[in-house]
Amino acid sequence: MRKQHSYYVYITTNPNKKVLYIGVTNNLARRLVEHYANKGTNLSFTGKYYAYNLIYCEHFRYINNAIAREKELKKWNRQRKETLIASKNPEWKFYNKFYCGEWPPRKNWGEYLIHFQEKQSKKAAYKSAITPKEDPICIYEDDLTSILPVIPKTVSKKIELEDKLQTLDQQIWNHSSLSERERYLVTLSVLTSLNEKEGFIEKIKEMPEGVLSAVELNDLFLQIGLYTGLPIAKSAKMWANSALSEK
Repeated sequence: MRKQHSYYVYITTNPNKKVLYIGVTNNLARRLVEHYANKGTNLSFTGKYYAYNLIYCEHFRYINNAIAREKELKKWNRQRKETLIASKNPEWKFYNKFYCGEWPPRKNWGEYLIHFQEKQSKKAAYKSAITPKEDPICIYEDDLTSILPVIPKTVSKKIELEDKLQTLDQQIWNHSSLSERERYLVTLSVLTSLNEKEGFIEKIKEMPEGVLSAVELNDLFLQIGLYTGLPIAKSAKMWANSALSEK
């Protein structure tokens, strides 16, 4: 008998419903338990912001359809996401118990929860042992100059921007050693250096809430100003404010 596959695109939030996280998984119950196990840590976005409460999900048979839907939802602004959630869950009730059988995860998930937490603790210990502590924001000139030469220039501005974004995806977003936060930092730095307003605003709009705070963005613009010139950094700040106001 052929195995039936199940995939879920889901949205979770923190207890006060301020933060939204969109993900994809083939085991929704297990993923919710893992998000819960990471709470209060910097091991993941959901852990850092306590975004383990399920408020919305969609079921898919094929993984490519699920991934495409996840990417689509991540590009939506906050208002559109809230409208989607309200269409199926007007009161934003938490569905963790329905999918996990219990909540918080204890009796049924206790053994797995302990095993997962031990695994994450070892991972965090290993990472802290090999990775020196850095300042919250640290974008160096070498980071920019190493990427800028590979970005092609063409006659058409529209094609030029698409080519640059495609190259950024190849050079930055497929770089497995970079965290999501670091990828956004480098991408926004490059787009600012290139004075690409359209691409910069697009990245700000698609950036999940909580990845970079307003304070961190301001720090980033200050550093970019030192390397590329203050006027460009000021422009980027205005672009960011405009994009954030539309989210």
